[in-house]
Amino acid sequence: MNKTAKVALWIGVIIALVFGGPIAYVKLKAAREEAQFQEQLRLAWSEGLPSTSEQFKSFIKPARPEENAAPLYRKLIKLKRLKNEPNKVCDQFLFERSPAHSLAARNALTDGAPYLTIIEEAVKLPDCWFDRDWAQGFALLFVEFSYMKSGARLLALRAAVKAGNGEHRAALADINRIFKMATHLAEEPSALAQLVSIAHYEISLRCLHGLSFVHRDRHEYLEAARQAVAAWPKVNLRVEQRAYLWEFLSVIELCRTPEGRENLGLREDEISPAERIMPILLSRSKAKIEIAKGAREFWAAHALPLKEKLAAQQEADRKVWQAMLAFPTAALILEKLTDPGVVTERREESWEARRLQNVAMLRALGFKTIPKAVKTSDLLSPFDGKPVTYSWDGKQIKITVSGLNGDSGPIVLRMPPNLESGN
Repeated sequence: MNKTAKVALWIGVIIALVFGGPIAYVKLKAAREEAQFQEQLRLAWSEGLPSTSEQFKSFIKPARPEENAAPLYRKLIKLKRLKNEPNKVCDQFLFERSPAHSLAARNALTDGAPYLTIIEEAVKLPDCWFDRDWAQGFALLFVEFSYMKSGARLLALRAAVKAGNGEHRAALADINRIFKMATHLAEEPSALAQLVSIAHYEISLRCLHGLSFVHRDRHEYLEAARQAVAAWPKVNLRVEQRAYLWEFLSVIELCRTPEGRENLGLREDEISPAERIMPILLSRSKAKIEIAKGAREFWAAHALPLKEKLAAQQEADRKVWQAMLAFPTAALILEKLTDPGVVTERREESWEARRLQNVAMLRALGFKTIPKAVKTSDLLSPFDGKPVTYSWDGKQIKITVSGLNGDSGPIVLRMPPNLESGN
């Protein structure tokens, strides 16, 4: 080898050492962090927390076509939106009963007849499987739910009208149809499906309370309300929050491409300016590891006693959102489409508070005339241990639970409801 060749060889070695070393280190570091991230995902899945659409989908029970109500519910989205809000029309019909309100009720039911026809067939079927394309992740839409909720309120309105006509069995049949819709919705383990299912139970109970209040001589409404309160499913946070990790990872992945951002409804001019800066300041690979770790901590906190669970989940949720700083556009989307912190609200205690309110309401409606006082000493707030507060001013029952958010508690349960606000 001549001198020139030797010099060239040494120059090549030096260049390789100067530039190749860091490149190799970066690749090795990236491979190591990716392996750590995949290990966190493996551990999460072993603990029952999915991180992919396929894993999440495995928790959903398919239904046979001849037993599946979902295709019928999907027909609702092809119908025109209702002209009037059935909830308000129902309250006015029940508690004011003027000729104008009776006419409004009839018109609302005529307008909503196509909804009722579809729902009557859907509730005859045992199961409900929407067979969604879960691979869309956070971009997936649940269009059926708002139409189903409108249909449930129409059923409540029709129940009120039938009860007013003395068709009490038919009225109860419509209430039971709403309960069936609630059980259909609960079959899907998405957070939104679970919340809409609960809303359907509340629509049913609200109607039963109203029928019991107005039709004092018809004990079947009170008995149906008692059975409904006894059977009211508890909040299941493990089901509601099963997609916790997957949703974060889904949004991160969708925000990587223009197509994904478009599916999320994000215009390119809405991309966070921090998108170019934060990846330089923060390691995205490390951030994903921290998101997975935080999600696992959040999930593990479900096993803790109620008093410890909230603090543990709030801390885990804080860690996840802190790691999301490395993904500013994804964080922006999540903040727009969700309410950060909602997953750590006192949902189980709020459910119990609502149950106690319903129990107190049943006690009041169990008398021939509404009493000025009912026993509530055994109905203790899950927030501060104080008894539920009951009042009757001759026109409206008010039942409150104390101890949450500056002693405001959950929404006051009223009967009759405030006709203007619907509460």
